Amino acid sequence: MESDPDCTVLACSNAGNVSLLKLDAPGERWQLCDESESETDDIISTFCIHPTKMEIVVATNSFLLRHWRISDHCCLRSIKAGKMPILSLDFHSTGVL
Repeated sequence: MESDPDCTVLACSNAGNVSLLKLDAPGERWQLCDESESETDDIISTFCIHPTKMEIVVATNSFLLRHWRISDHCCLRSIKAGKMPILSLDFHSTGVL
């Protein structure tokens, strides 16, 4: 579980997905993958939030890395990571994955 610097957005792992909850707007929450994706091979195995807390990267069981902008829920890029599952992710303090 992680939050942005102003504690307005909380991100947590939730049944193979990442749920984001907007703390300054009760009831406003979203998931990075829709339900049809989360039932297939795109189950999220891990995630990390950029040091600026404005972006999130998730790794899926289908060996994809997906880079998202949190503010507008936009997937910026998707990268095929290889042939082995990714079990852990982290950004360097400079913001490099």
